[in-house]
Amino acid sequence: MMERRSLPVLLGLAAVLVTSACSTAPPKVVTPDDVPSTSASPKSGGKDKGAKDAPQVLADGPFQVGPLYPVGPGLDGKTGKKKGGGSTPAPGTTTPPPPNDTPAPGAVINDTFDGPDRLVTNAWAKWNRAGATSPIWEVTSGSLFRRNGVGYSGYPDSAEPNAESSNGTGSNIFRADTKRRDMKDVRVDLKIRNLGLRSGGPDTDGIHVWLRYQTQFELYVVSLNRRDNSIVIKKKLAGGTENGGTYHELGQTGYTVPYGKWQSFSLSIRSAGDAAVITVKQGGRQLLSVTDRGTGGHVITNQGAVGVRADRCEFEFTDFRVYNL
Repeated sequence: MMERRSLPVLLGLAAVLVTSACSTAPPKVVTPDDVPSTSASPKSGGKDKGAKDAPQVLADGPFQVGPLYPVGPGLDGKTGKKKGGGSTPAPGTTTPPPPNDTPAPGAVINDTFDGPDRLVTNAWAKWNRAGATSPIWEVTSGSLFRRNGVGYSGYPDSAEPNAESSNGTGSNIFRADTKRRDMKDVRVDLKIRNLGLRSGGPDTDGIHVWLRYQTQFELYVVSLNRRDNSIVIKKKLAGGTENGGTYHELGQTGYTVPYGKWQSFSLSIRSAGDAAVITVKQGGRQLLSVTDRGTGGHVITNQGAVGVRADRCEFEFTDFRVYNL
């Protein structure tokens, strides 16, 4: 009799346990809205009262983080769903790109990324001399997409992308330089939006622009968004332990990265006698200017390419324009 009376009790307890297990909330995916970001104005580059310095850290897993939807073979770039229905969109909400500025006459490069969502080019195309190619860009590492009318890195994973980047982006290490290599004294205008950094990387992670790019061993680099909230200008010369070269810092200043917000920059490099002067401006305000008179080695005086580099960073850019000075 005791066994018969205890059976309903045991069944009731089991039902409670099942209900509790089913109601457990799923693991939270970090999105840019979950981490405090700065409210620094892209015009001023300053920091508002109460702004937070902590960078946005991306959750692991391809195409799982970002305020916009992923793009790639089999995906609708406007909804993030599989073509024909199926998948749930990536977290976050769609943010429209900034309006395109009217370029001043004389731009030798002008990329506003107008057109349908697609793969622009990737490292596979560079090294296999086939696949998706661009008249402006060559990508030596990673993938460059066009999404919602802007250039997009894709989620920064460590894959070796195939011809369509359908197996991953490889954009954990993103390198894109222009096919034109006749630029010396130039101004580079561009807009960038930093969607977040992967965890566990060094202070140098972020978004950078190359000037007078000769090879991967010889170039100037302007770091616009770094994990440590600074703008840094360096020169790289051949010979050393950093991918076959050595970086020589020319100057730096503090800059709080406004994660998830569009930022406009204007960079210039010009010769001044035997020296090279590099300046970074935002909204007409000078943020940093340096003069290289031979720090760590020779001044880079030859014409070269310009380019965009990113490390462990998901980002967008547009209105990329280059003018001769």
